Amino acid sequence: MNNVLKIALIADELTYASLKEEDGVVLRNVTPINYKVLFYFWKPDFLFVESAWHGCKNKWKYQIASYPDYPKRNNKKLQKCVDFAKTLNIPTVFWNKEDHVHFDRFIESAKLFDFIFTVDENCISKYKSYVGENSFVGVLP
Repeated sequence: MNNVLKIALIADELTYASLKEEDGVVLRNVTPINYKVLFYFWKPDFLFVESAWHGCKNKWKYQIASYPDYPKRNNKKLQKCVDFAKTLNIPTVFWNKEDHVHFDRFIESAKLFDFIFTVDENCISKYKSYVGENSFVGVLP
């Protein structure tokens, strides 16, 4: 598998379907159960997480966005996944495709990542105010 980009992915069905059509890209869906084995043995080039509401087959439902009125809906499993990736030196990427409308819903998860991308360039300074120099922030339309 030379010259292949291996992406560990947490995304909704539409993003998965779009990315799987790209030449030279191999995707593996990450779940709260499989991430350790997947990262350790498959060794992805990076972890890519989008501002997903459900994730593939609902595996990440209520586990990426913030729901302040529902404390059991939180990103603790995502945090463990991202932390484990970082221990293996796997770069972590978050893409908020829901900005600016849902910035507040996803900022707590976005802050966990090495690289943060937004669809709204007007949100860049807002992200930087939360993460400082700890993460790269850019635009990915």
